[in-house]
Amino acid sequence: MSRLRRTLALACLLAPGLPAQSHDWKIVPGERVGPLTAASTIESLRVAFGAANVRAGSVTADEGFEEPGAVIYPDSPSRALGVVWGEEKAAGHPAYVFVCYGQQSAGPCEWKTGEGITNGTSLAQLEKWNGRPFRLAGFGWDYSGAVLSWNGGRLEALVRPAGRVGLRLAPADSALDGPGAQRSYRQVLGDRSFSSGHPAMQALNPRVYSILVTFSQ
Repeated sequence: MSRLRRTLALACLLAPGLPAQSHDWKIVPGERVGPLTAASTIESLRVAFGAANVRAGSVTADEGFEEPGAVIYPDSPSRALGVVWGEEKAAGHPAYVFVCYGQQSAGPCEWKTGEGITNGTSLAQLEKWNGRPFRLAGFGWDYSGAVLSWNGGRLEALVRPAGRVGLRLAPADSALDGPGAQRSYRQVLGDRSFSSGHPAMQALNPRVYSILVTFSQ
């Protein structure tokens, strides 16, 4: 490599504030999150997203555990991806990805599935796209509001042999105002499985606040 090419390459790596690279912001279960795939490496992510938009380091996973990985768009919660590396044969490649990593509650998120699922999508909308009620965990514990089964509905397409898209839901703070809402909330608390058609779930109409994309290892 010539001295000029080395200089230009170094300048690209060190240039601050590079804009987001052009991609479709689409989540495809078992395949990709934008240009990120199960075969990606830290080097290919820097090429795909721009070196200044990829920060190697630990990622906070469930229950507060720190995992080796990288954060893409670390300064933009509506775009950020928390990438956790696989182990053994898959080491150095994405095992799972937290979409809109670090986003608070159901804040804005640019990433979407083909159906349009993103942070803030409501239980009622998920039921409509699924074509039937589904099952989710109760609220108020470590895996609060996790979708457990689509009950054979159309959103089973989010679960594929090569990977899946996992969702967790929670009621908006405003949905918990008033004694009636609190009674509904108490009916669907804890480490239990509930139908999205449960009257309390319907009353609360929780929204997606966490999207986790996994790749089979």
